[in-house]
Amino acid sequence: MCRIFGIFDTNIESKKENLHRMSQVLQHRGPDFYQTITLKKNIAFGHTRLKIIDLDNRSNQPMERNGIYIVFNGEIYNYLEIKKEINDFEFKTSSDTEIIIAAYLKWGDKCVEKFSGMFAFILWDSRKKIFFCSRDRLGIKPLYFFKSKNAIYLASEIKSILQISKGTINEKIIYLYLKHKIYEFEGETFFKNIY
Repeated sequence: MCRIFGIFDTNIESKKENLHRMSQVLQHRGPDFYQTITLKKNIAFGHTRLKIIDLDNRSNQPMERNGIYIVFNGEIYNYLEIKKEINDFEFKTSSDTEIIIAAYLKWGDKCVEKFSGMFAFILWDSRKKIFFCSRDRLGIKPLYFFKSKNAIYLASEIKSILQISKGTINEKIIYLYLKHKIYEFEGETFFKNIY
């Protein structure tokens, strides 16, 4: 399956090496296409693609439509039904990625209530200056994040974030896992400050 990552930092230019390291560890999950883009001096997205729906290159990501930028991992099972509800959008692909953009333009952040599937996405609305990300209700497609004083790093896999963060072990979570076999931690992971 595909993998995604996003960086929101005070100065991306000084973090080009972080972009490269974060993407390198994800490329095995998306052998068909890989791309990173810098949207502004403080926003960058990356995507590694495994082609499943709409095999055409026009569906490569990061994708932009009407000032909305997105990287997406997963599958929206009911994307054809949602497409029928959206009359005021000019579709250029037959991908479920473009459906997310169209649904966001129509319903805003409530669009996720329409989605049935397994998904994680990072979206930047350049018109309203809104950053929006979501994952499916069960977390089948994970989306991890690390927040520092000046930055937020997001990725499909923790090992991508570990390329820019030390990754201190979260002893409390390790204890709960080993003693009680609990592996749902209300947002915490085995690493401190990665959620």
